[in-house]
Amino acid sequence: MNKIRICLYMIKQGFQNIAKNAFMIFASISVIFVSLFIIGILYMVSANLQKTLLDLADKSQFQINCYVSVTEEQSLDIEKALVSDPRVESVIKKSKQENLDSMLTLFSDYKDLFEGYKVENMFVSFEVDIKDPSFATAFSEDSAKITGVESVSDTMKVVNLLTTFRSWIKVGTVISTVIMGLLSFLLVNNTINLTVMARKKELEIMKYVGASQAYICGPSVIEGVFAGSVGAVLAYIAAKGITQYASNSFIQLQIKYSLNFQITPTYLVVFLLIGIGLGVLGSIASIKRYIKET
Repeated sequence: MNKIRICLYMIKQGFQNIAKNAFMIFASISVIFVSLFIIGILYMVSANLQKTLLDLADKSQFQINCYVSVTEEQSLDIEKALVSDPRVESVIKKSKQENLDSMLTLFSDYKDLFEGYKVENMFVSFEVDIKDPSFATAFSEDSAKITGVESVSDTMKVVNLLTTFRSWIKVGTVISTVIMGLLSFLLVNNTINLTVMARKKELEIMKYVGASQAYICGPSVIEGVFAGSVGAVLAYIAAKGITQYASNSFIQLQIKYSLNFQITPTYLVVFLLIGIGLGVLGSIASIKRYIKET
């Protein structure tokens, strides 16, 4: 029963301190919110880039477009040249009609812009997979020399670019996590310092009558838990809203390699653990330092 009364006292005192120092608590919540929001977005971008890279790896490595003047008959010679190449794994031909249909589907909301557009205005194209990525440079150069070929797009370049970008995102995420975590810790620590100073006489009396450190630290820990929890929940809601909006935008634009944005309850659990951890650590560090000084 005595332990229950002690817990109730610490909770009551903690919320009283929150009410007395509302502005600084709000500042702590804001920093934790911003920190977790940025960290969450960076981690999600990195994860979605990884998924995009895996999707691209399953797609054709080369997109070969012919000149508009190339007829279906001439395209057969180009197809034969590609199929007979020992470096080629598979070849998928797309006729002028198929490319026109794909374009109209992609820009279905702007069909008026293509009114009167004829099949003759389109081009034949080929999607080519090669057996080994080490053949990419040589195959790209050789296929570009085939009569009737206008351009060769190597999706491996896109994959390499995204891989480099993903590496920078991962490094940035780690650095941001450390910086934001440190800033959150320092601000929460400073906030609790102010509440500790306001309770200076009370804490001195509690220490001299033999109150345990847990009893003294309890109200401050409640403040840290409150700031961390609120900041984490707000960060989760904001991240979920932003990513859902971005996901819907990709769908509306019908982007072929849209990012698969997903915010699951797991993120909320992680945010809460990090936010509460920062709040509690900042609180304990502050109150213990004060106890040692007095």
